[in-house]
Amino acid sequence: MATTVTKAFDELLANLRLTEYEESMAAGRVRNVQKILTESYTCAQNPWAIGSYGRQTLVRWKRDIDMMVAFGDVYWPTYQYDSRSFLYAVRNVLNKAYGNTDVSSKQVAVRMLLTGGLQVDLVPTFVCASGGFYMPDGRKGWKKTNPPYHDTLMTDANVRLGSKLKPVVRLMKAWNHVNGRHLHSFHLEMVVERMWRNATALPATPAALCESLRAASSWVASSLADPWTGSSEMLDAYLNADERALTVRLLKEDAARAKDALKLAEDGEMVKAFERWNVVFNKQFPAYG
Repeated sequence: MATTVTKAFDELLANLRLTEYEESMAAGRVRNVQKILTESYTCAQNPWAIGSYGRQTLVRWKRDIDMMVAFGDVYWPTYQYDSRSFLYAVRNVLNKAYGNTDVSSKQVAVRMLLTGGLQVDLVPTFVCASGGFYMPDGRKGWKKTNPPYHDTLMTDANVRLGSKLKPVVRLMKAWNHVNGRHLHSFHLEMVVERMWRNATALPATPAALCESLRAASSWVASSLADPWTGSSEMLDAYLNADERALTVRLLKEDAARAKDALKLAEDGEMVKAFERWNVVFNKQFPAYG
């Protein structure tokens, strides 16, 4: 058990990582999907991990493993006007191996449920000649996306900030998870990247999280476009006015609590500091002792 706030954050971050068993299962499933699809289809780009798992910002409390595959152009004439049919065709191939797959409710991915609460979402795509990829849009059509762009964006930012940005992203996702999950994971990740984009260094983890909570309240209050210029997506389009206002209020309240916790720790009131952080993380912060 930790006796300093910094050690407690180290413990919390460790608890947010996949266990060795979960990591092994996830990696094995990625390899299996790669094998099945490359044997069944002509692929322009073999299946690879994307999303929080691919960017190493996954929080194990929400264990979704996202993958993408770019299929060969040979299939495009058949499915260019019906992405839904293509989703079900890919699902049928995977069903032969797993028998427990389905198309996601938003009609954009094939979903595989694993033991231990893990879930794999496979997004089928085609390479777009002008850059990025076409993925299903949920309405039989296709929309543009570019996960490799976001992967590079986060990796470069993390390197610039001494490998400290991704841990802050994971802590912000953990905060979101225990406080109602009002924000989508990808939106929140891009918010954190944007707020620290001009920074050359991050403060210690507790202070960085405190500032992230404070700054996020302003960024969430406004609309945020996908940083990839080839996209026309607004990352916060899912938020209605009430949800946005509620989330901004929660961020402001917990930013104030985090500021109090920093001051308490500075004054040597370590037990009280832990108590304040425990409120911020809704009773999921490591105990003092």
